[in-house]
Amino acid sequence: MDSPEHAFYWQDLTDEEVLFFDSSNQFVLDGLPLGSVDTANESHGATASQLLTPPSSDTTSPWDRNIHSPPPEERIISISTAFQPTGTLLQIPPDTVLIASDRVLFYTHSSQILSATQNRFNGHVLSRSRCPPGASKVSVIPLPDSAAVLNVVLHVVYNISCAYYNPDIATLMSAVDALAVYGYPPQGYVTPSSPLSLYALILSQAPTSPIQVYATAAAHGLHDLAVAVSSHLLSFPVHTLSDELATRIGSVYLKRLCFMQLGRVERLLRLLRALPHIHPEMERCNFVAQKRLARAWGLASASLAWDAKT
Repeated sequence: MDSPEHAFYWQDLTDEEVLFFDSSNQFVLDGLPLGSVDTANESHGATASQLLTPPSSDTTSPWDRNIHSPPPEERIISISTAFQPTGTLLQIPPDTVLIASDRVLFYTHSSQILSATQNRFNGHVLSRSRCPPGASKVSVIPLPDSAAVLNVVLHVVYNISCAYYNPDIATLMSAVDALAVYGYPPQGYVTPSSPLSLYALILSQAPTSPIQVYATAAAHGLHDLAVAVSSHLLSFPVHTLSDELATRIGSVYLKRLCFMQLGRVERLLRLLRALPHIHPEMERCNFVAQKRLARAWGLASASLAWDAKT
């Protein structure tokens, strides 16, 4: 899977870069140290100590420091290759920085994020018009998802395909769950007719983990995906399902899975029970031989039927 981020080294940054490190190895944005929460989240119970505040006047401004001096080798900034501070995804500059759990930065636009979400990105993002007076121009929001998962989610939000990064099936399943968490109903994005090809991307990797795909489809009511992947579950041992996975699948789709397998066995038994048709006698196959064959067929099919039921 191609990496959704790339690294920037200290000596590569210029004064005009939006993001850089200060001497204490903290993130700094427009001269302000980044806190652990978005400044726009004041209305959601964030304390004053969590909000972004200007540095103390008695401390040296990060702009006065020699930011071009080579820092220790471990000082590396990881920024998304698709969502960069100088990206041109929209005609306006990014105003929301999302930080993945593995510290990869995604520069995004609150207007695009809020255009389709039903819960303001799980309550993390506010419209710029609703931000408190004096709030920073750029919101910084840490998220619990990995960069790989967040990369897929944001590609869906921006209506662009993520196939270039070739995410694995586990990442895709986590991304579908994350879409629901952030207020983007998967039913509207994981469909055969979706222009994003997220459905096709999942289906192409479904044979590697069909039960996980089926469980995710069932959990979010993705009927088309569940039907498509069920062809890979004809021989799946249902008795090996864990309680957690069975709960995730739910009663309706678990019943459909069981009935699909039972129906497959019953269909096989019906085919086996049909005896070979009697045909006119031939030199090497007279009526007695045909009756003998029919009796042998019946015994063999009965044995197979017993094995299938046990």
